[in-house]
Amino acid sequence: MRGFAIVQVIGTLVTILLAIIVWGLPLAPSIILFGEVSERFSGSGEWIRACAMGIAISSCILLWGICLLLLSGTLQLLIHPRIEEEKSYPLASSMTIRWAISGLLHRLTSPILIHLVPSFIGNWYYRLCGCKVGYCAQSIAR
Repeated sequence: MRGFAIVQVIGTLVTILLAIIVWGLPLAPSIILFGEVSERFSGSGEWIRACAMGIAISSCILLWGICLLLLSGTLQLLIHPRIEEEKSYPLASSMTIRWAISGLLHRLTSPILIHLVPSFIGNWYYRLCGCKVGYCAQSIAR
């Protein structure tokens, strides 16, 4: 394919930009939480401050993860292709691009999702993405 090197570079740059946005936006609540805890324990003893910061950091990581799942799941719900019937689509189509972006968004959630499956949070994320969690194929066919 002529020009594939250029397409690959552009695709990589778009992927990096999307990762920065998808990982960066959910950090905002965590940064606010960390700032509040840091300020509140600034005059405390060294051990108390260290313990508070340790708990704050782990809480911030979990808060980031939940916000990441919320953002990624919402974006996937908005863009994922809805296919009514089995059909072939060309590789160079908007459908393929939508699937690729959905796949990338799902892979960007992997750092946190692997720690939350199986759980109600994992189920909630998959339902938000548009999956039917908890249904078996036989009950859907009926």
